[in-house]
Amino acid sequence: SDGAVEKIVSVIDFGQYSNKVRMPMKLAKEQLVCLRDHYPERLEKAFLVDAPFVFRAFWNIVYPFIDKDTKEKIVFVKGDEEKEKVMGKYMSKDQCMSFFHPKGEMKNDLNMKEYLYDVPFDFTFEDYC
Repeated sequence: SDGAVEKIVSVIDFGQYSNKVRMPMKLAKEQLVCLRDHYPERLEKAFLVDAPFVFRAFWNIVYPFIDKDTKEKIVFVKGDEEKEKVMGKYMSKDQCMSFFHPKGEMKNDLNMKEYLYDVPFDFTFEDYC
């Protein structure tokens, strides 16, 4: 990065969420601890896409107790229009697949097993393909 400030944009898509396929709480906690300990102040935005009602309800309960800067980083996005309008400021459609951005142009299906185990750490998926 040659000393440039780098920021992270996190997107969590709850489109297929159900109690049967939810992320274990331990894993969610480990991810938050990793961000906190290894990437302090790097989070630009965290988009929670099509989050179930219970997430928004919980957010409304804890919202008054959260730091102002953190509040501005958490964004709930619902539906294709909001995805395009809100997330389009941070990601271009050529970087996104259609499930992620309504007009997404990226056509490669991401094989997570291949990406996590076969792609060298310093390569992006596109560099590897």
